[in-house]
Amino acid sequence: MSRSQSERGATATVARKPPLTTSSTLAAPPCRLTIVVLTLVGLAVAACEPQPAEPAAPELPAPAPLSAVASVRQIMDAMVIPSSAAIWDVAREAPADDEAWSRLAHLAVQLAESGNLLLIGERAIDDEVWRQTAILLRDGGAQALAAIEARNVEGVVEAGNALIDSCEICHERHLAR
Repeated sequence: MSRSQSERGATATVARKPPLTTSSTLAAPPCRLTIVVLTLVGLAVAACEPQPAEPAAPELPAPAPLSAVASVRQIMDAMVIPSSAAIWDVAREAPADDEAWSRLAHLAVQLAESGNLLLIGERAIDDEVWRQTAILLRDGGAQALAAIEARNVEGVVEAGNALIDSCEICHERHLAR
């Protein structure tokens, strides 16, 4: 065999390999496609896993009924008398600065809320006059607070006058002399 025949045989061997067809390229998926499919499957599995439940809020005890702590006399001495005196003093001397107005506002809050306190528990006398004067006390304190927040001296004086009526009606009926 001559050299040219052996070269031809090698060439012929190369020429005999079957060409790649479309079906053979589909049989072996590219590496990128495999990575994308595996990533999507992993994400789908992760999304299906149960999420940890949020911790339940602690259960609060049932609200207790309101009960009186202080006596009527204690509320009068600690809240009503000092607060109403400060409101009445505005007629003689108006608050001089922001701090004085702020202190007066705190006292008006105490005065208004003391009316509510007089209607709680054992302090709530089964008497319409008691209930009405406690409400007048609350409303007078709220009226004073609104005037104080507006820095309206005349409004504070008017609220103080309304408080006098509430005190006199209640004391006439309930204060032991």
